[in-house]
Amino acid sequence: KEQVLSLGPEGLGERAPSAPSAHTFISDPHLPVPTLGGAINSGEPVMTGGMFDHTTLFPVAGGESGRADVLSFLTAPLADALVIAGPVSAHLWVSADVADCDVTIKLIDVYPDDGPALNLCDGILRLRFRDGFDQDAPLPRGVPAKAVVEAFPTAKRFAKGHRIRLDIAGSNFPHFDINPQTGAPLGHPGRRQMGTITIHTGPDTPSTLLLPVMEVAA
Repeated sequence: KEQVLSLGPEGLGERAPSAPSAHTFISDPHLPVPTLGGAINSGEPVMTGGMFDHTTLFPVAGGESGRADVLSFLTAPLADALVIAGPVSAHLWVSADVADCDVTIKLIDVYPDDGPALNLCDGILRLRFRDGFDQDAPLPRGVPAKAVVEAFPTAKRFAKGHRIRLDIAGSNFPHFDINPQTGAPLGHPGRRQMGTITIHTGPDTPSTLLLPVMEVAA
């Protein structure tokens, strides 16, 4: 079955937020978010695949990311173990002050008692193709648009007491190429420009994380 976790001011939860909220970060293509592990089969020595502890490069304290270009949403500690297997996706309502940008997601298993935060899978969507790769449409500036960001399939048992974390950013380089955020035709990027990207949550803009749950065990 599929478990839907809603994004909101309190993090990730089964209950959808009753009021709207906006969560903003700056995406700077001159200083992209660096790749740290992931589903990468080659790339040495530029990048290394696999699981890495994200508490140092991507610290989170009190639900707030330690980086201005990464949003982090966390569940409360799990009351029971949770097993997932299959595709992971985030259905997000996004607005930006640029005509095009990327949205990346990363699923992370956060261990209790100052333990590690280990990456599981990640994905990316170039928002000009949010309606399909056969449709190249600029973003309506400042107006929320729905975007479905799919991550690589994964399988994981989140143990009792662990927390599920979703990181959202505008880049993951060099795993994925940099979006100049100009909205220019492909192959003619022009000068890179910074963008302000907002993830909207609430009744009219229900941003969610979808997990393929296999079983729930004590």
